[in-house]
Amino acid sequence: MLFNLFIALYAAYFIFKVLVAVLQMNYIKAHANDEAVLMSAQDFKVAADYAIAKERLSIIQSILDIAILGFWFYFGFAFLQEVLSSVFTENPFVLALSFLLSFIVVNFLISLPLSIYEKFVLDEKFGFNQSTVGLFIKDLLKGSLLFIIFGTLISALLIYFINTFESWWLICFVFMFTVIIIIQMIYPTFIAPLFNKMSPLE
Repeated sequence: MLFNLFIALYAAYFIFKVLVAVLQMNYIKAHANDEAVLMSAQDFKVAADYAIAKERLSIIQSILDIAILGFWFYFGFAFLQEVLSSVFTENPFVLALSFLLSFIVVNFLISLPLSIYEKFVLDEKFGFNQSTVGLFIKDLLKGSLLFIIFGTLISALLIYFINTFESWWLICFVFMFTVIIIIQMIYPTFIAPLFNKMSPLE
């Protein structure tokens, strides 16, 4: 019952998201040749074409997301559970942690080609790409290292709370709320400089 409800709600969300993207593209196409106000006519046309291309890509991303969801529900979860259970037979905690991290990593790897296309094909075509392959790989490695350290720690604590406390849902909510607040506080000072060159405003 709950599974069918979830599928129905997600399908409705998918349809709504695609519909909004289509309406947005049609609106941009209808006004792409309007008189530009804050930029030149050429830049205005480029911005319109870029916005349409981004909306098309968002539709592809939405289709990929629902395909990934179907993969996990109808095949992936059972297969991943079977593989990991044959390796981590002695420790249920390690099994749960490896299951969660494997799920995140597989989703990331599946979505990576589309991210590469967006940055090095789409953004490059319209002159908006300021990155290089080397910089992209460097940032990817930094992000992966941060995930290995903090993602594993946070996931382990969540699994511990679920397995230990009766009111785990409340503890997990408070914990994640606190984590989000801390990340928001330290991001500009400690995290953003790892991926961006910061300089004082003039």
